Amino acid sequence: MIVITSNHISEERIGEIVRHIEKFGVTAHVSKGEDRTVIGIIGKADPVLAEQLRQMSGVEQVVKISKSYKLASRDFHPADTIIKIKDVEIGGDQLVIMGGPCAVESPEQINEIARLVKAAGAQVLRGGALNTAC
Repeated sequence: MIVITSNHISEERIGEIVRHIEKFGVTAHVSKGEDRTVIGIIGKADPVLAEQLRQMSGVEQVVKISKSYKLASRDFHPADTIIKIKDVEIGGDQLVIMGGPCAVESPEQINEIARLVKAAGAQVLRGGALNTAC
């Protein structure tokens, strides 16, 4: 379920709504946009909660979301996620090529792969890390 608030709602009021949600044993995840604030409810929410939220001041709409992946869903988080690494924007308008090994095994290995990845035209080097001390 998501709670959509008015765009003029105060931080204090958002906090009150979040505390009310959490009294029901679920988690509230606040996502602030330019035009509205969306509060995602993570967990199985009691239908009574939805009705109570609809009656709270500052709440414009309560929407039941039956989709999985609420934290990544466009319903909950409509804005693009853009991660900036120096002058490269991952998730922006430009295609970003990333390459690297599944596991970094030595400085020599990662340096050699970095040269190869760059020569192939990729903008980002990635590498997996595995803790073998377990």
